Amino acid sequence: MKSIFEKLIHSNQVQENNHDIDMEYFHNEKDPKDNLETTPPSDEKIRIPCIWAFEVFPPEYIGNFYESIDRLGWLDEKIDSLDDFQDTLLEMRHRVGSSGWLNLGVIVDKSDKRHWISPRKANLPKGVSYIRASIFQAIPSTTMLICQFNFEDDLANILDEPLRKSYKTYTKKHKRGYRIIGVEHQKKDAVDLNKEYLNSICSTWLKENFAGLYASDAIKDEHPVCMFLTLEKDTPFVHNQSLHNYMAILDIKSRWEVWISDKLEGLYLQFTKDKNAIRRSLLLTGNIHHILQNEDIEHYGETKEARVVNYFQYLDDNLGTWVLSELLDSYIYKITDLRDLYGKMDMNNLHQSIKTMTKLDHQVLKSQKNIIPFMIELKNYCNNTGIYMHNIYEFQQCEQSRFNRGNLFSNIRESMIHRIDLLIENEKILKETANATRQISTTISSDNVAETNMRLQKSMRKMTIVMLFLTIISTCATLITIREVEPIKSMITQMTILYHNIQK
Repeated sequence: MKSIFEKLIHSNQVQENNHDIDMEYFHNEKDPKDNLETTPPSDEKIRIPCIWAFEVFPPEYIGNFYESIDRLGWLDEKIDSLDDFQDTLLEMRHRVGSSGWLNLGVIVDKSDKRHWISPRKANLPKGVSYIRASIFQAIPSTTMLICQFNFEDDLANILDEPLRKSYKTYTKKHKRGYRIIGVEHQKKDAVDLNKEYLNSICSTWLKENFAGLYASDAIKDEHPVCMFLTLEKDTPFVHNQSLHNYMAILDIKSRWEVWISDKLEGLYLQFTKDKNAIRRSLLLTGNIHHILQNEDIEHYGETKEARVVNYFQYLDDNLGTWVLSELLDSYIYKITDLRDLYGKMDMNNLHQSIKTMTKLDHQVLKSQKNIIPFMIELKNYCNNTGIYMHNIYEFQQCEQSRFNRGNLFSNIRESMIHRIDLLIENEKILKETANATRQISTTISSDNVAETNMRLQKSMRKMTIVMLFLTIISTCATLITIREVEPIKSMITQMTILYHNIQK
């Protein structure tokens, strides 16, 4: 009869054998098929020509923008009609209303020897060909810097290697057994990693050169981005597209979450849905030959890709409006987080609560400097449909149905109006919570001071009594020495009367 120990060993061996059999099936049958389905055709070219990254400068950070352009030497540059942009920006920030847009021109690396017409100079990341920069000033208090990072071929083709690489399924052990990590999962992770690598190149450059709100720790979000991804042969979102081929790896999936514009033929807009993403992002995609194919864009560049990318300067209002919507969410989260931090304060620990309250009051003040003008101005901006929709390309859902949600940017406007009201209410609640917490703390502090004063008074009484008795003893000793009895009796009587008065 086998012992329990021998049975346990046998059971583990059976599990290991079954695990080997499963891996043999994956490696010999499933993996080759999955690798083939998730690999683009040999003549397909998948590129990321550019990424837009955004930084915003509310009142607290606008000084950093002026310091940045001074440090980059842009104040001394004379670029035809672009050399007075800082004066124009200052004028836009002093307007009562209306929106504005400024072209900051092309930024090239200091070592760039190509012929450019009046470029700006800066140290660019390796693999970035140039940056097209502009300012979107939808509301006076919030300046938005839009940077379109245009990549050289090595970075533009960065997804080719992970998409064409062959992967083998492996297992990862956990408490309940094994987790199977298949080909699609590995390929998707590799592609997402390379995408985020490009995003981080852009956001890091912004962070190092323009210390705005997203570069700070005032909000939790990273710089928002919009990626432009193109195909050479295939067309995204066709009806017969398999959800398990390389399109799914690229996040080009269901037509239900995709938006198109009548005026931007062949271009598809997608909101990324990855919950684990560290930043908010958009995806613009399409077959490069189909995008704007009926638009006269010959004078925008030498190649079709260059023409499309340069034409996309007209998307700044769309992209800037989307960033304003995302920033509104960030401010809502910031206010509610501060409210909850006040709620977590332990009022029984007065010393710690006062210390915490001081820090929170400082954070509230910093936030209000940016949020209060933002929410008031943005509400006025959104309430004026003509100003809001000026220069906006409207998008509709790719797949029409009875559940169709109408026009995208009109919906964003209506959503922002609702969320601005929510932000205003949350900001009021935060003020009331902070004031109530402060009053409670003051009351508790006053009670503690009163109790402390009572204890001090009692201590002083006791000390006075002790001093009286010590004085009596000292005086009596002196009188006894000189044999004076009557004064002693008189003094004791007076001291007794005084003691009773103190007690009262």
